[in-house]
Amino acid sequence: MADDNDDAAITESERVRALTDKGLEEKLHNTINTRIAKTRIQNTEEVLEEMIPLTEQFEARLNDQEGRARRSNIRIYGVPEKAEANSSDFISFLEDLLKSTLDLNPPVDLQIERAHRALAPTPSAEAKPRSIIAKFLNYRTKELVIKTAWEKRVVEWKGNRIFFDHDYAPDVLWKWRKYQDAKRMLSEHDIRFQA
Repeated sequence: MADDNDDAAITESERVRALTDKGLEEKLHNTINTRIAKTRIQNTEEVLEEMIPLTEQFEARLNDQEGRARRSNIRIYGVPEKAEANSSDFISFLEDLLKSTLDLNPPVDLQIERAHRALAPTPSAEAKPRSIIAKFLNYRTKELVIKTAWEKRVVEWKGNRIFFDHDYAPDVLWKWRKYQDAKRMLSEHDIRFQA
């Protein structure tokens, strides 16, 4: 009987040791996994710290390229939707519109490469019409059109006042709007500033 008690004690002791070993093994495994995870997180943070300036640099380059690509473009605002419906193509319509409203002297070959409405859903009848975007083959021709329109100040076509502007990249427009907000606030407080 004493042998049975000794065997039971040994078996119980082995079971406790096995459970202890298993618990220690799990703790060791969890500690190792935690260290691996912390190392991975630290490495990821280091990579991100290097990538953020690169991303900002690439974004600035992309904005610059977009601005350069739009350099020969103009936007025309206020031309009613479907006004071009009676023309054979959009470019012919736009050339006729520009020649009839701007009275370019001497007459200029406009060399419009392509033209279209802004890529947005067609607005309802009472909403503002989408702008027209025109790309000129020659930057100087585009500048002549803009300069002539701005000098004329009021440009009307079939009873509609139309406006001309450069085709700015969205990032530039966003910055301009922010500037306009700041400018308006300064003006409201009678604070003089120089742009």
